Amino acid sequence: MCYYVTEGYDMKDNTVTVETKEGYITFLTLAQAARELGVVRMTLFRWYKKGQLFTIPFGGRRWVPFSEVERLQRERKDDNK
Repeated sequence: MCYYVTEGYDMKDNTVTVETKEGYITFLTLAQAARELGVVRMTLFRWYKKGQLFTIPFGGRRWVPFSEVERLQRERKDDNK
């Protein structure tokens, strides 16, 4: 899969937005994704190592698609029911 950075790096939000064939994708850092999910960053790294979290390496960091954060939020909400 090939990504093209179109919106660039947002210094304020610390996000990257890329264009794909399907549209635009916003990526968060592991720290941002952890904050959104209410877990520590190491938890996300463990999930990544187990294959439970999709990330991409870019610029010396691992980036999490916002859609992955939304998916995990839904799964965690369903688990708490």
